[in-house]
Amino acid sequence: MRRFTKSLVAGMALGALLGLGYYFLHRQQAPEVAVPKIAQSAKPKHGQDKKVTSNKSLDSLLNDIVENGETIELDDKVISSVSRVLLADPSKVTSTLAQEWIRRYSQTPLRGSLTGAMKRSLAVIGPVRKIFADTGAPPEYAFLAIPESHWLLKPSPAGAAGIFQFMPKTAKKRGAIIVKGYDSRLHSLEAATMAAQELKYLHKSFNNDWLLALAAYNSGMPWRYLKVRERFGDGTVSYFNYLTYLGHELRKIDEAAKKQSFKAASIRLKRGSSIDGVLYSLKLPTTKENREELRKANKGKQRYAPNESVKISQGLQYQRLVKTGRSKFIDENLKYPPKFLAVASILKDEFPSYFNTPPQPHQYTVFTVPQQPYHNHIVQRKQTLTAIAKQYGVSEYILREYNKLKRKDLRINQLKVPYTLPILAKQHEITLGQASADNPHILPSNKGYLPLPPGAKVYLKK
Repeated sequence: MRRFTKSLVAGMALGALLGLGYYFLHRQQAPEVAVPKIAQSAKPKHGQDKKVTSNKSLDSLLNDIVENGETIELDDKVISSVSRVLLADPSKVTSTLAQEWIRRYSQTPLRGSLTGAMKRSLAVIGPVRKIFADTGAPPEYAFLAIPESHWLLKPSPAGAAGIFQFMPKTAKKRGAIIVKGYDSRLHSLEAATMAAQELKYLHKSFNNDWLLALAAYNSGMPWRYLKVRERFGDGTVSYFNYLTYLGHELRKIDEAAKKQSFKAASIRLKRGSSIDGVLYSLKLPTTKENREELRKANKGKQRYAPNESVKISQGLQYQRLVKTGRSKFIDENLKYPPKFLAVASILKDEFPSYFNTPPQPHQYTVFTVPQQPYHNHIVQRKQTLTAIAKQYGVSEYILREYNKLKRKDLRINQLKVPYTLPILAKQHEITLGQASADNPHILPSNKGYLPLPPGAKVYLKK
């Protein structure tokens, strides 16, 4: 799941300064192949006074939160302002963050990530939407794969993988098989089935609230809220009452920070660096004030040599240990659903044919490896392991290891031939290259494709 590259709150303030609303009010439907020009400067349209609820259809949520939601400016220098607004009017925070993500997906390199995700998903977005519909989840929520991974399979630093960025534990609860050479999360249709099931489960668990389900998809905090829900708002389980809970949690972080005493410290650099480089390594903003404070703590020094000790002042320590912690809290718990709503809004308004892709069945024959994941080959007289391996399109090494053979020649009557991708491709008269492209969840080793586990699914072109 993608993370903010800068402080979330700083991003919100920057978005407000750039005038997000003008873009949103004047955004036109754009050709599917072009990136529209973005207008700037002017304030966004403010919402009506009616109360926003979150157990609605996606169209209604986009209308209430994105199109008519009231936005505000949050002071990036006073992070506690976020908790104050969460306690006073949480829907404004959601609308503000959604507008900021619209700006990012329109005016920054994330635009290329968005259009790239659309291109990568064109062949399967119809089947993925059908999986969501068949599971009982709104097909529009299939677009969650775009903000999650931009339709890329590479794992995150935390270990999440696939287009819906599942962690191994959660994926296995949804039936995933994750073993050496096979990972269900890496196939779009397998991942879509797991994501639709997970969202439906979360939707039921959180009072049929899709926004709260989206929040729980990315954070464990909604489960903590569920235990104390009676204390917040009107006591019912809802996304906006959950935001009030987050406001209380953030305020507790602020209050705890005030009671702490932060002492100056020092770190040792592994490599030479400038003042900005030191601040960056500490994950602190390279502001004029921070540069001056670091310079003052180190007697005016501008550059630092490898292995040199750098003194960190009390004020910088406070920022390092508290402000970054608050920003991380905000990032992890407030990014969704605003990020998803922003992507859905852009797709709906600018790429309607993609947004309205009809759900449709996939064009594969799906082979499920049986519980006995091999078939027996009767060894003929003078038949060699090399000849058998060539016959089935599998490496000699795999056959030798699977049958625990110590020598190349055979002195047995039958041989276990495991199901592998090359064998199944040959049986279905498909090239290995095509089979490999259609099954990115089946991973080759340096010895070739490994035997498939029971229950593994192989997608073969009809």
